[in-house]
Amino acid sequence: MSAADADAAFARALELWQAEFLQAAHAACMEALGHDAEHVAAAVLASEILLRAGEPRPAVALLEQVSRRAPDDGTALLLLARAQRSAGDLEPAERSARAARACSPESAEAAAEHALTLIDLGRVAEAAGALEVAAAAAGEDAHAHWVVADTLLALRLEDGTACADRARAAFARAVALDPDAATWHAAEALRCASAGREMQARGLIARGLALMPGDAELGHMAAAADGRSPARAPGEYVAAHFDAFADSFDDVLVGRLGYRLPDLICAALERHVPAPALPLDVLDAGCGTGLCATRLRPLARRLAGLDLSPRMVARARTLGLYDELVVADLVAWLQDDAREGAYDAIVAADVLVYFGDLDPPLRACARALRPGGVLVFSTERGQPGGFALEPSGRFSHDPEYVQAVAAEAGLELRESAELSYRAEGGAPVASTIVCLRRMM
Repeated sequence: MSAADADAAFARALELWQAEFLQAAHAACMEALGHDAEHVAAAVLASEILLRAGEPRPAVALLEQVSRRAPDDGTALLLLARAQRSAGDLEPAERSARAARACSPESAEAAAEHALTLIDLGRVAEAAGALEVAAAAAGEDAHAHWVVADTLLALRLEDGTACADRARAAFARAVALDPDAATWHAAEALRCASAGREMQARGLIARGLALMPGDAELGHMAAAADGRSPARAPGEYVAAHFDAFADSFDDVLVGRLGYRLPDLICAALERHVPAPALPLDVLDAGCGTGLCATRLRPLARRLAGLDLSPRMVARARTLGLYDELVVADLVAWLQDDAREGAYDAIVAADVLVYFGDLDPPLRACARALRPGGVLVFSTERGQPGGFALEPSGRFSHDPEYVQAVAAEAGLELRESAELSYRAEGGAPVASTIVCLRRMM
């Protein structure tokens, strides 16, 4: 056991945390603590992960140990206050937040956390005072301004105080300092929803919509939180979501998380296309950064790629493997007369999960396939009765519904394989790879 081993395990934990691979990150933190029980950074990160996963009680226990060893660690005290508030221990949370502020008098986030706890305790006037301090301390810190804006809205929703204008000003400052701040309500709400903290997710969505009433992603998440299932996810939401993810997509999904879906999709296509039929005219629908391209290129006479995200398509173009790349909506693009009967095969990895009603995309794909052509795609398995919008913002589908809609579109089932290729909140998501053939 050595400090070097602990530091190495913690460095690995940080990488996994940044990749959103929470279970493995937590395990690496615990490995670091096994090497060095007093590794404060590992204990703090482990607690952050527990909080993210909706487990505040073990986070409180771990952070109380840290605060005894390092009573002047303002970061640990701030996280302890958050964990105690999440656990419903409001008086201890208020004491911890006050201690965090004493350790870090210039911390806007400590003052804002103190304000949130005071709101929960019904001490609204004191909360307003803490927020004044937080706003003054935020400086050039975008996240601090975002926290102030979100907390001001929480105060307004609690007692009707006229905080909306101040909240909008703080939020505008956050976005000016870091444009990504416009996505933080949605990102944090998604984390809460994935951890089963539905009330917190709903609050973040409501406050985000108060600041950005027309935001497509928050509107989509609000539909999921309310149990509504629209026909599909808004195109602008999907495009923005994947544009934001484009630069890290391959590294995170493939390099760190072992994302296998492109290989599984292409293997299914190879099973259902006889060798004499090669080469094919192939459409990679929802091509993303081109993860399917290396498997599809040897099968293709002509390989086209399509995606809603301009930044994803730009990454795919650098591969030099596609004959055509288009930024477009799948259904609208395939309905063009020029693409009727244009393809021998269409693959759609992680695409139809952004459609609830599968009739439009399946009919569009059937129209674009030649007789005998093959469509391979993935779904997330849902409850009987059709489709549902999940907290993740993706749709799940009843396999029987998928087969029925496919048949109505003139597509016959060739294969339906159950598997899991991704996790949500640390748990595997039941999924299906479906292979359909256009009837002759």
